[in-house]
Amino acid sequence: MKFKIALSPRARETVESWDVRRLLNQVLCPNFGRLGSANLQEFGAMFFHPKPRAELDEQIRAFKASCAVPPLIVSDMENGPGDMVLGAARFPHMMGISQTGSEELAYETGKIAALEAGEIGYNWTFSPVADLAVEPDSPVVASRSAGHTPEHVVRMAGAYMRGLQENGMMATIKHFPGDGFTTWDQHLTTPVCPLGADQWRSGPGRAFRELIDQGAMAVMPGHIALPAFDEPDGRGLYPPATVSKRLLVDLLRGELGFEGLIVSDAIEMGGVVGFMNYYDACADTIENGCDMLLFPRVDDRFYREMEKRLASGRLTLEALKDRACRVLSLKEQLGLTAADGEPAGGRSLSPSASTKTAGPASGTEAVPSAEPASDTEAAPGGGSASVRRSYGREIAVRVVQESITAVRDRAAPSAAASNRHPVHHIEGKWRWRRASSAPGAPHRGEMAVAAGK
Repeated sequence: MKFKIALSPRARETVESWDVRRLLNQVLCPNFGRLGSANLQEFGAMFFHPKPRAELDEQIRAFKASCAVPPLIVSDMENGPGDMVLGAARFPHMMGISQTGSEELAYETGKIAALEAGEIGYNWTFSPVADLAVEPDSPVVASRSAGHTPEHVVRMAGAYMRGLQENGMMATIKHFPGDGFTTWDQHLTTPVCPLGADQWRSGPGRAFRELIDQGAMAVMPGHIALPAFDEPDGRGLYPPATVSKRLLVDLLRGELGFEGLIVSDAIEMGGVVGFMNYYDACADTIENGCDMLLFPRVDDRFYREMEKRLASGRLTLEALKDRACRVLSLKEQLGLTAADGEPAGGRSLSPSASTKTAGPASGTEAVPSAEPASDTEAAPGGGSASVRRSYGREIAVRVVQESITAVRDRAAPSAAASNRHPVHHIEGKWRWRRASSAPGAPHRGEMAVAAGK
C-alpha cells in the first residue's frame, strides 16, 4: 500500500504561529559535521556521518536536546548499519547483497540496520538506491545498485526497504528519476537521462513506481535532468529534478502517485549549483516540490538570502508553510510527537508492538520509534542489544558466503582463449571483462556486471 503523509490539523495550526526562520529550520537537514556541537539549534532533521557508536550517541542526544520538536535523525545506511555506525554489523554493498538472490537476506540486512541504528536514535535512512546500474562506468551508481533490471532492483531493494520500514526506520528510494545511464557525476555536473518516455516508464520509472506502490515513505530526487518529461530553459538546458516542478509535481506526485516525503540530495552538489545560483536553487527546491533541503550551509547569509527570495516571490510563504506542515505531520505519524504536538515517548520496534509498523501494508499508520539500548538491557526488536549485534554479524557472514565475489568467479568456465576474465555471476548470467594490460590494473569492464556486457 502506498504511504501517504496525512496532514495534521495540529501541524497546520503550529506552522501558522511560526516565524520564517523557524519554518525554514523545520525543512532543513544540515550536516552535523559541518554545523558542529557549538552551533546546535532546532532543525527538522540532522545528518550524521560515520562515527563510533558511543560518539554518535552523544552527538545525537545533544542535538535532540536542542529541539523543541523531536527531529528526524538520518544517515546513509545503503547496505546495513556498519558503514555509518562504526562498530555495528558491516555488509557488502547492495550489489553484493543482491547477488545472494535472497530476499530474506536483503530484508534481514535492512532490519538489522533499523534495529542497530535505532538503538542510538536513528529513525531515517537515505536508502535503498533504486537506480539501475546500466552504464558500467557510472561514477555514482556502480555497486550501490541492486542490479540492471527493474525487476531485480524492485525485488532486492524492495526487500531491504521492507526490512527497514517494518522495524521503525523510514526508507528513502533514490535518485529519482534514475541515475546510472551516463558517465556524468551529479556531484560535479547535471547528468541527462537519455531515455524516451516509454523507455523510462518501462525501466527506472517502473522501479520507482513499484517501490512507491510497496510503501516507500520518502524519495530523494537526484540532480538529474529528464528531457522526455521536461522543458529546457532559455539557455536550452534541462533542469535537474531537484528544482523541476514538472518532474517532482507532475511526474513523481502526479503520474507515480507519491504522497510521502521528498528530500533533495545535497544542495551544494555541482549537478544543481552548476546549473543555477546556489540560493536560487535552495528556494526553487522548496517552491517546486521538495519537502526538505539537504546539507544547506546554514548561516546568517542563508537566512537573509531566503528572506530576499520570499520578498521577491521566488519562494512563497504558502509553499514554505506547506512543507513545514508536511514534515510536522509526518513526525506525528512516526510517533515522534503526540497529537498535541508534545514529544511522544519511545515505543518498541517489536513487530508485536501495539502500534503497527509502516511496511507495504501499513498505509498512513505510525512507525514506532526507537530509544537507545545498552548492551545488557532489553533492546527494540527483542533480546539484548549485544545479542542482536551478534545476530547482525551472523547475517553479514551469510550474505558474504552466499554472494558470488569477483575472486570466487575466477573459478568460472575458462575464457582464456578469448582473453576475457569472468567478473560476476548475477541474475543467472556470467559477466565478462577484457583482461587488463597489467595484472591487477583497474579496468572499465570491472563493473560490467551492471550492464550485462
